[in-house]
Amino acid sequence: MWFAGIVFLATFLVVESALTKRPLIMRVLNITAVAGIAYLVLVIRRISAEQKLEDLRDGFERRLRERTVLLDESQRMARIGSFRWDAQTHTNVWSDELFRIHGMEPAPFAPAQGYRDLIHPDDFDAVHEKLARSYETLEPYDDDYRIVLPSGEVRWMHAHGEPVSDGGGSFIGLQGTCQDVTESKEAERAIRDAFEHEQRIADELRALDASKTTFLQAVSHELRTPLTTIAGVASLLEGGLLTPGDGRYEDMVGRLTANTKRLGSLLDDLLDLDRLSRGIIEARRRPTDLSALIGSTTSQIDMRDHPLSIDGDNVIANVDGAQIERIVENLVANAVKHTPPGTAIWVRTIERDDGVELVVEDSGPGVLPEIRDSLFEPFVKDTRGHVPGTGIGLSLVYRLAQVHGGNVWVDDRAGGGASFHVWLPNASTPKPERETVDAA
Repeated sequence: MWFAGIVFLATFLVVESALTKRPLIMRVLNITAVAGIAYLVLVIRRISAEQKLEDLRDGFERRLRERTVLLDESQRMARIGSFRWDAQTHTNVWSDELFRIHGMEPAPFAPAQGYRDLIHPDDFDAVHEKLARSYETLEPYDDDYRIVLPSGEVRWMHAHGEPVSDGGGSFIGLQGTCQDVTESKEAERAIRDAFEHEQRIADELRALDASKTTFLQAVSHELRTPLTTIAGVASLLEGGLLTPGDGRYEDMVGRLTANTKRLGSLLDDLLDLDRLSRGIIEARRRPTDLSALIGSTTSQIDMRDHPLSIDGDNVIANVDGAQIERIVENLVANAVKHTPPGTAIWVRTIERDDGVELVVEDSGPGVLPEIRDSLFEPFVKDTRGHVPGTGIGLSLVYRLAQVHGGNVWVDDRAGGGASFHVWLPNASTPKPERETVDAA
């Protein structure tokens, strides 16, 4: 192309010189000057274009650096890092913030097993399952899981991944973001804990209200009968309708005395339950002959035609005798109330190396399964047969056993009935949660 141009220019100069009769050399000089000026213009324009191109390139690189810094700063502030994994080359590129989130120094590529090794072992299978499903379906995924930093610290991550496919729909990589959401997770847990706490308080208040209602119903019922009897006898005495010479006198006075004692016993139970609940009653331990104590206590109980068998070792235990009397009294009285007249009741003591066990058994209908776990709570009682009582006795047994460091439980008796066990350990012996003893 350039050779044809030179030939054309030379031909033009010869012809033009012949026609104008001007010296060829002058024409050449003129043309050369014009060409030089034109070339100089072209050079200047090229330099200017190259400078503009350089300026554009510098501006682009500057804006790119600025945007990279801005992106890095944005990721740092939001605790979000980005990644891109190429499944074909097995390279994984992380942003600087993603390295920092994982407790690492920024590097051109993520370590080959870095992400796998950092996932909490308890969360790895679930994370792997979500990733595998995303690879197969080419659908995005979101996941929350824990990571373990090289320092051992556990952090929460939220990951979002977008599968990358080729034109044919085959999976070739994955890109997405990971955000440190530890603070929000901890806030959620704090809110959740505050709500379990508030729910527990609400449940306790409801239980307290129900207990109050049960208490009022039980106590009012237990008070009404003796108060009615006392008021009736007092009215007869006051009106002169009952005198010592009257044949009913001794019977009525006996009822008055019995119901007065019943009220006193109820009041004592309520006061003891309150003291025990507040932890102001302690066991005053002394060496005590349990067999003699059981015999003396049961002799004062109205057995209502129930045969009573007392069996056991001649046990001398270091216990609070008055509190053990209350335990025996309540357990035997409970058996009398809840079993048919004429059925047998057994009281046994078993001495062990680490303490003593007191067992009271009956041959009645046994304990309802639905109240077995709550039987030793205040005001809980078996409602079959409308047996009178406040439901305080067994709760006192439980608390008095606790004062001794012991425990109470109930089993089904072999052959039918209930088997109540009271474990009273030596001072340094831990209490068993449950132990079944062969029935008599």
